[in-house]
Amino acid sequence: RGLPNLEGDSTGSASPRRLPRSPYWTVSEQESGYFRTHLETADHGYPILDRLQKEGLKDYCCLGLQIPGTDLPALVSIASEASFPDDLYDRIESLRAILSLCLYGAYRGSQARQIARTYIGARTGPRVLEGANSRGSAQTLEAGIMFCDLRGFTALSEQIGTRILPLMNTVFDAVGDEVEKQGGEILKFIGDAMLIVFGLDGRSTTAVSQAMVATVQASLERVEALSRHLGEPVAVGFGCHVGQVIYGNVGTSERLDFTVLGPAVNLASRLEGLCKELRVPAVFSQTIQGGAKSLNFGGVHRVKGLTKPVPVWLLPQAMRISAIPQ
Repeated sequence: RGLPNLEGDSTGSASPRRLPRSPYWTVSEQESGYFRTHLETADHGYPILDRLQKEGLKDYCCLGLQIPGTDLPALVSIASEASFPDDLYDRIESLRAILSLCLYGAYRGSQARQIARTYIGARTGPRVLEGANSRGSAQTLEAGIMFCDLRGFTALSEQIGTRILPLMNTVFDAVGDEVEKQGGEILKFIGDAMLIVFGLDGRSTTAVSQAMVATVQASLERVEALSRHLGEPVAVGFGCHVGQVIYGNVGTSERLDFTVLGPAVNLASRLEGLCKELRVPAVFSQTIQGGAKSLNFGGVHRVKGLTKPVPVWLLPQAMRISAIPQ
């Protein structure tokens, strides 16, 4: 069985003070990069090996490996319910290079997945890793599109200076948490704004519309609470629509971006822009109202890029948060 990493604090990191209490310390100090002990008989003095012994394991070994292309050593440990063969060291030596390559592949694969999830999104990232990474590769699908913008950003950044970045992150965390709860994904950050996608993924337009309204309401409540706690005029505005989008890669031959395009995206962006004009925290399309059926009619308004005025819908007064900064 595999052995957990170095004993340390609750984050999994090991402090230098506690390193000697781990067998990994022994391996790092030995030129051979190898350590073995019989758990049943040895007085090893390592708490983690005491635990393995109590679990009925009999043999343990640990070895150091060099990850190709890096200066960082890797440590691998194995514990067994049966005794290892006497020539274990010789067998391991013959496999050390192969084990290093396997570990390198696992490490790079894990790193790539984490980077893709962090920078592209939990749902979109895996798509890119699976091969959706060529310019022009795209699909057309129905999705909920949400734009979220931090209000009064310019004035606030002038007022608090470099503190604007941690404040933005705090607001993004609050909104992102509610987005994730309702099955959405932050596709990208655009300055002080977010482009959020709610894939249908087997859900109906009604279900997605309701999820988007719930996301907006919960996010507004959390951001208002943050504003009170921080003592800063922090607020956000939302524009929401459900429609057909082009979901795929766009960019140059050297640099690509995974995004959503189309009239539905444009409309969601324009609806978010109406928040300032109407002095409300969120504006929804007719499609959202058709599914949610919990919104109030906000009139018919002209928006940039569309020849005909569009009907818009707003949160009921009882659900609104205080007026947003302009």
